[in-house]
Amino acid sequence: MQKSRSTALTAGGAVVAGGAIAAVVFSLMPASAATYDDNAFGAGASGAVPVTPTPSVASTDGSPKSASLATLQSPDQGALFTLNGLKVSAAANKASASVASGTILGGSVQLPGAFVANCSNAKGSVTVAGRSVTPGTVVKLGAAASLTENVQQRKPDGALIVVAGVLTINTPGGPAEIVNLASATCDRAVVPSSSPPTSSPAPSPSTSPSTSPSPSSPSPTSSGTPTAPPPTPTTTHLPVTG
Repeated sequence: MQKSRSTALTAGGAVVAGGAIAAVVFSLMPASAATYDDNAFGAGASGAVPVTPTPSVASTDGSPKSASLATLQSPDQGALFTLNGLKVSAAANKASASVASGTILGGSVQLPGAFVANCSNAKGSVTVAGRSVTPGTVVKLGAAASLTENVQQRKPDGALIVVAGVLTINTPGGPAEIVNLASATCDRAVVPSSSPPTSSPAPSPSTSPSTSPSPSSPSPTSSGTPTAPPPTPTTTHLPVTG
């Protein structure tokens, strides 16, 4: 079993302020072009206490990748959040992420249950505590926090980002803590053509006579007067005189 891990590095997030999603969802894909755009992470945060996406995997060649982490705490000894049972996986055109349980605000508020995000062929689904949820559902968690369930965003290349839950934790006198729970990104499978390209058939040998124009009879002269036929030579036998 892996040990509890806290990380304080810069991370992006799907920003939720007052229930309105500002559409800033981070991606773990490298800057260079890749054949596949499939990745997942357990949790990541921005705002008051940044936390890099952990654990995280990315499949850029279609091969299966997976990772897990027993516990992830915010770097302030879990004062903001503690998450348990984080699992992620990614492969060709699919990805999944889950967080089994967690608490926020020093353990005073319990999260509603397991968060699971699934993405397959650029289509996503989310369950929270075993139930399907409508995208953008907002749940209040006490006076200082809220949860937006099933946050989805389409990338310019057609890939889909699915985040099971986005926590907004208000901190006294400082910026809110934004925590992404269970994020999965996948692209659409490219379906090859079912039939090979066809080529025009080669012309078959023709048995018809040449297409050269056949000779035609001479046309009448432009004067309109018929042309006399040429004289026919004749042979005569003249008498021989002596």
